[in-house]
Amino acid sequence: MTEKKILRLLGDTSGAELIPSKKFPGIKYDPGEDVWVHDLRKSGGRPLSFDLSMDLTADKEAVRLTAYVLDNLDGFESSAREYLKEIAANPAHRDYEALRTYFDLYGKAVAIDSESSKKPRNENREHSPKLDGLIDRLTLERLGSVTHDDLRSQVFVMDFSFTQKYGEEILAVYLDRELRPFIVSIEN
Repeated sequence: MTEKKILRLLGDTSGAELIPSKKFPGIKYDPGEDVWVHDLRKSGGRPLSFDLSMDLTADKEAVRLTAYVLDNLDGFESSAREYLKEIAANPAHRDYEALRTYFDLYGKAVAIDSESSKKPRNENREHSPKLDGLIDRLTLERLGSVTHDDLRSQVFVMDFSFTQKYGEEILAVYLDRELRPFIVSIEN
């Protein structure tokens, strides 16, 4: 642990910079150090965590892009949901199986899609409007930003789930550097 991290844990914020977000002001960081905020919402509901990797805090442009995403989070959340609905409507999409598997596992738990998830997987390939209902019930749990190994550029990760009590798995939607959703995966 670096001396800066130890001082930060002890409450020393000298030398810290601010992510220039208008919607979420006051997020402090030290360049070259990870950022972790337990709850951006602070509204008493389910927390929305935020993290930014250390390699990105050392890059002013990456920090500015992160501030832009934070300030427009509602729009990016809607874009991610629309992307999920496009996948749900297209069984040939490369991420359809991940989406379907997630809903097969957790759709029963939220009592929306229990009938379609009882069908054998090969008979369950058509789009169900119930999937759109499931997508609308997902809650954004986390926004993170990291450097994607294959792309070698900043990406944003939006983690969705139904409720924290149904398991550790989340449905992750990745946004590329142009802020377009490009991949979905089940993660824990």
